[in-house]
Amino acid sequence: MEDEHDNVMDQTMKVLVIHDARDRGPADVSIVIEGDRVLNLCGNQTKACALLMGFIYALNLEYPKKLKYTFEVF
Repeated sequence: MEDEHDNVMDQTMKVLVIHDARDRGPADVSIVIEGDRVLNLCGNQTKACALLMGFIYALNLEYPKKLKYTFEVF
């Protein structure tokens, strides 16, 4: 589990979804930017994606080259 957490924190931008083994829904949906969780408990993946786009716009961040086409779809 620790290795997975370290791997996620190495990502430039990510919507992190943590599932609870007892429940079908996500236990936590967070936004990770440059290895730091900037927002926890987003509620759901759709809201987290919209908030991530807001962070990118408000903080004037560059899109990661590998995710160029993903953000064009949004």
